[in-house]
Amino acid sequence: MRHLVRSRRKIVADHQKHIFGENNVVIETNLVNDTLHVQADKVRITQVINNLINNAIRFTVKGTISIFTETTDRVESRSEKGRGYQNGSYTVTVYIKDTGLGIDSEIFPSLFEKFATKSSDGTGLGLYISKKIVEAHGGKIWAKNNPNGQKGATFAFNLPL
Repeated sequence: MRHLVRSRRKIVADHQKHIFGENNVVIETNLVNDTLHVQADKVRITQVINNLINNAIRFTVKGTISIFTETTDRVESRSEKGRGYQNGSYTVTVYIKDTGLGIDSEIFPSLFEKFATKSSDGTGLGLYISKKIVEAHGGKIWAKNNPNGQKGATFAFNLPL
């Protein structure tokens, strides 16, 4: 069992130090309590969180990056049958929401595939690798542009508890 919340707090603190004074980006957090335990590979889940935060920083010149979590009681749906979820099981969802450029409509359909990028300074492997890690832990990862005219995008992943 790993302390997912404590790990996320350290990751966020490290990123806040990195961006301090470099640009006009603020990182906000709203994380669930410190007693949350997830059976997971700490190094790999940290890699996913780092990747999502790094992407948010890369595409947000000015504004806010919000990192928050929620736990939910998962009710099995047809699309989840066979994925290891059971009625009444709990999940934790990690959200990274930014006020950056948002996801380009050309890249959106292939966002989590190999080499999907429009960036000149990325390989397009980070989200692909993140997806494989999350799925190997029995979770899901997704992204969307922020609604109602808000700038930026929200990336999220969930893991069973």
